Amino acid sequence: MTTFTIAASQLKSPQVRIEQLIAINQESCRAYCEALEYLVDQSMRQCFTEIGFDRSRQSVELQAVLLAEKGLPQNRQADSSTPMRPIMNWSADFERGDLAILLRALRSEEYVRAKYESALTFVGQRFAEERLAKQYTQVKVAHERILLLRDAYTLAIKPSNQLAR
Repeated sequence: MTTFTIAASQLKSPQVRIEQLIAINQESCRAYCEALEYLVDQSMRQCFTEIGFDRSRQSVELQAVLLAEKGLPQNRQADSSTPMRPIMNWSADFERGDLAILLRALRSEEYVRAKYESALTFVGQRFAEERLAKQYTQVKVAHERILLLRDAYTLAIKPSNQLAR
């Protein structure tokens, strides 16, 4: 994995923002796929499979946007000092069960959503803007799905906890 440090002067560059989204989508896809090995709940497994697939597709679409606009995108992945790394690293929660993984996924979705919102503010290229807006809608749907799963899972385990008391 190649790591680049992004200079402060480049932070508002549309190309850099899209490259960051590519890296975020790749990391998110990886996290969802890794989580599948540890999830027990079938509805969570189905949701994680679909979101992981969407993130992979979104990454490829954004690479195509950069290719059409500027030539080959650089492989800008977040270095270990950026907040994305711990947010997308779910491995600490894998052994803690479905709810812990689901809560980590929710935090990750909130991060991805915020990055899309930020990118939409600064990207001025029409084609890229349309693609980002479409993907942002998909990101919001994924976030909502994770919220619904969390709520359903939390409601399902509360009665059993109350019975134990």
